[in-house]
Amino acid sequence: MSVRGFTRAGHFPTLIAALLYFDVSFMTWVMLGPLAPFLRDDLGLSSTQQGLLTAIPLLGGVRQAGVYSYRSALFGADEERAA
Repeated sequence: MSVRGFTRAGHFPTLIAALLYFDVSFMTWVMLGPLAPFLRDDLGLSSTQQGLLTAIPLLGGVRQAGVYSYRSALFGADEERAA
């Protein structure tokens, strides 16, 4: 694939939305990771609850990536741009 074809492929608003959601979920994960031991002590969480607290933002990001890819296929780029 040529560089020109690569830059024209896909649906730009969907790409921006997916990247923003991934950034927010990753930033949340980065903040909750170091805070997890303190939150565990303050809130009385079990080890399983602490793991879920840390994992949920990333799992949400993975889930949303699937939603965005489905919506991109459904409402995506015009036929001319996809070819």
